[in-house]
Amino acid sequence: ECIAQLGGKAANVSGRVKDFDIVPVPGSGGDLIFVAASSDGAVRLWFVKGGSVSAAESKGAPTQVGKLVGVQESGSRITCLGAFAMDGV
Repeated sequence: ECIAQLGGKAANVSGRVKDFDIVPVPGSGGDLIFVAASSDGAVRLWFVKGGSVSAAESKGAPTQVGKLVGVQESGSRITCLGAFAMDGV
């Protein structure tokens, strides 16, 4: 059962997601960055506030969660990716 979504027609994003990774925001208390690579060659970063997916679940219908915070066009079809938070060391 779908309870929440990122992107899609509601967020004016087309293209199929080929791979994604979820990176916890250090020291944020549950905030997440979703890194999504699409077949259109774009890598998109979505900020999702901690607890927003649980809040969407209580609404009973799929709800857009998160905010698009960055897009990088690669010019190539992306099939996989990996992401991590840098610790500054």
